Amino acid sequence: MARIIYVEDEPVWLDLTRSALAGHQVDFAGSFREAVALIQENAPYDLALVDLNLEEDDDRLGGEVLDLLRMDYPSTRRIVVTGRPPIGGLRANIFERYAVEDIIIKGRTTLPDLRKIVTEVLRTDSSVKVAQDVKARKSELMQRYRDWHGHLESIIRTMITEAQADARKPARARRAPDMGQRRWLLIREEFVRQSSDFERAISRATSTPDITAASEQLDSMMSKFADDTDGMRSGG
Repeated sequence: MARIIYVEDEPVWLDLTRSALAGHQVDFAGSFREAVALIQENAPYDLALVDLNLEEDDDRLGGEVLDLLRMDYPSTRRIVVTGRPPIGGLRANIFERYAVEDIIIKGRTTLPDLRKIVTEVLRTDSSVKVAQDVKARKSELMQRYRDWHGHLESIIRTMITEAQADARKPARARRAPDMGQRRWLLIREEFVRQSSDFERAISRATSTPDITAASEQLDSMMSKFADDTDGMRSGG
């Protein structure tokens, strides 16, 4: 069980995070002052989740919390939470400016994904130094993977459900009696296997060549499953 502080001004996200991080000791702060008080009154936290803007758009008060942690409590791992996906060099700037481990995008990160991110950060060996530009590329690649994975997982789930329904129809009424749910189940099995392989590879990535190799692995995986699922849905 880790000690975590989550600095966030949106109650709905506090509730969601409380659910996602069940099993950890999580303190919540809804403002800059509350965050500073908690940080200064308690022993160093293992991890801090910090929304960049706390009281109004673009106030960057969360950034001041991150600065405080970076300077006075460097052992506390830091993750940025934001509703605005950082574009282009902005992601890299966040990593360099605040020395964070990852970025969580509200609305594009599921609760299981949030828990995975937190678990990954907590179990990473802090003695292994990883350049901030590598962390930024890794974070960007993982967000791309999560977006794709969630989309394809939804497609496969829907197609399996439809195939199961089709299989229950009389043979003459079936759309594709020679394909059906078995082939979709095989696609799902391979999807799970390759996804696990990629997640292991990206979790071990600590250098630019590692990230490049993981990116190529993801490109290959995305291409393969685009061909497989498109072919199935078109009846090929």
